[in-house]
Amino acid sequence: MVHEITPDQVYSMWLSVRAKAIAPTLQVVVWMCMVMSVMLVVEATYMALVSLGVKIIGWRPDKQYKWEAIREDEEKGSSAYPMVLVQIPMYNEIEVYKLSIGAACGLTWPSDRIIIQVLDDSTDPLIKRYIRNELSFALVGDVKTSPLASDTNWKCAGL
Repeated sequence: MVHEITPDQVYSMWLSVRAKAIAPTLQVVVWMCMVMSVMLVVEATYMALVSLGVKIIGWRPDKQYKWEAIREDEEKGSSAYPMVLVQIPMYNEIEVYKLSIGAACGLTWPSDRIIIQVLDDSTDPLIKRYIRNELSFALVGDVKTSPLASDTNWKCAGL
């Protein structure tokens, strides 16, 4: 005996599942969304009031770091300045190589206290030649080029 299911039975089963499982779940989700919306409104109102209060009072945060220029000391010479390493990653960048190298070489820092490394991973020999020519005109103490040891084709892999 094969028991056939009629469309009316399927519809009544759907109404039962919908009423007992789906509707309560959706009600819970809707209430959660409403609660989260109220939380967002409360947070935005609180932040607006705090910002307005700070603006009215005129409060400014204290500077945590007191910066002072390094004073020249004739006894120490340039050793009062810390050693600085500037690394310039390059990978087939014909448009910006002069600007990058020129900016690093134009830093006002004692030439015996700065090292500029051009990390040249370029695959184009013409660009490599341009970079080497630009470095030959550099008027800085220590400028080095460091090619990438492995061929991964990643810019900054030499860092």
